[in-house]
Amino acid sequence: MQRRYLAVTIGLGILSLACQDALSPRPPELRPPTKVSRTMQALAPVTANLPVTGGSTVFIVNWPYREGVQVARTYSGLTYIASDPRNAPLIRFYTGNVDYRGIHVDGVWQFCAIAASIRSRGTDAPGAGACPATDPSQISSYSDTAIVGDSVFGVRSAKVPEYPGDCAPSASCYAYSGSTTLALTPLAADLDLRGGANGKVGKALYVPTFTHQNGYANIMFTDSALPRERPFQALSWNWHKVDPSAPPDSYWGSTDVNGQCPTRSLPLYTSNLCSLNVKEAGWLVSVARVNGLSHTDSVSVECAEDSLLDNPNIRADLIAALQASDNANPQLRRERGGWIMQDTLTKAYFSVPDTVANASATDCNIAPTNMIVPGADQVGYYHTHPHQAPDSAWSCLDPVTHQPFGHKVMVNPKLGGGGSAGDWSMATQGWPQYIISLHGEDFKLPETSGNWTQAQKDANPNRWWWKKGHGLCTWAAAANL
Repeated sequence: MQRRYLAVTIGLGILSLACQDALSPRPPELRPPTKVSRTMQALAPVTANLPVTGGSTVFIVNWPYREGVQVARTYSGLTYIASDPRNAPLIRFYTGNVDYRGIHVDGVWQFCAIAASIRSRGTDAPGAGACPATDPSQISSYSDTAIVGDSVFGVRSAKVPEYPGDCAPSASCYAYSGSTTLALTPLAADLDLRGGANGKVGKALYVPTFTHQNGYANIMFTDSALPRERPFQALSWNWHKVDPSAPPDSYWGSTDVNGQCPTRSLPLYTSNLCSLNVKEAGWLVSVARVNGLSHTDSVSVECAEDSLLDNPNIRADLIAALQASDNANPQLRRERGGWIMQDTLTKAYFSVPDTVANASATDCNIAPTNMIVPGADQVGYYHTHPHQAPDSAWSCLDPVTHQPFGHKVMVNPKLGGGGSAGDWSMATQGWPQYIISLHGEDFKLPETSGNWTQAQKDANPNRWWWKKGHGLCTWAAAANL
């Protein structure tokens, strides 16, 4: 394919490329790396009013999960006690407000009377001994966090002890009023699934090409919660092939998630870990209950190709550029390109579309322009070849007249190692060229190829298949194509 380029200045170096008219370098809008979107969700809060009656109990909620639910427990409101001084040996003579911790009883009893607690799995909180030994505290609202589960109740400790007739003719030495509001507010959480292989852990893994010789990749997938302290329990594991139609290896077969990471039903529990022998590109999908709610997360496993291409954002951007190039009418196809950048601080890769070059591109020409992004370095250039055999590039425009050439250019994407003479020239200016073709292949033209012979270029080893129907290494970004 023909290629024409603009003379552009980048740093202190000059790209000397064939051109017809020069465009000034322009700073494009920065396209930051895609961030993982988290869905932090929480169960609905529940409340109950606990009367001041000593020994009272109210049901709050039932969360039948063995791992429990982490909540903020809130005790709100003050109760009131009026005391007869004749019972003062048991408690200090006190009339006034009392918070959820109740009032201390002296003598042989030594407990907190009318204290409000939340009971879960046989444990009360705050429990006995929480009230001050002096006059009662008057905190109108108090919160803490805890993990609760199964049936949860609000409970009130016993009233202040007294003997009949201690305060005759009054029936009791104490009068109580009010209630305590108990609230359980589940904390927001999400599932965080990660995969680990070859010393690397992440949400996108790149492993050696799936061939008969290489066999499979053993990957350890681990469920976790966000934040980490939230309780969680795996519910199911599922493996999804990028290309379900791709024939498995005759010896190794396909990934067997059901055999290695079975989904179990009660009374058994699905493991929070999945050690899986992966035998084709795909995703492992985990469904887990995190802090009481079902969440889904996934990790992709793909074939390693190149340090820049082994990035889900870059692969997705190249596929998007190729889709923008395509048209049902071959004469209306247009090449699309852009720069691959690296953030100087985070070292993350991202791409910036070359909108100036794209605006003037034809179906077989693109003229790259300089891209200046503050805080990022240029590390590569990519563009598309939107034709495939037996297509013919009818509409290539003359670079001077901008009229169609009087002939057609037969397309063979394998000639020239995936690139035209102009593509290979661009690759020697300091940045590798990445080319993705509608034919289904993607290529890297190395920046070190200046001394390559034509035969070496034709035999360019840096070629891979992104498209379905060509083996077990289809790009995840192309799964729906």
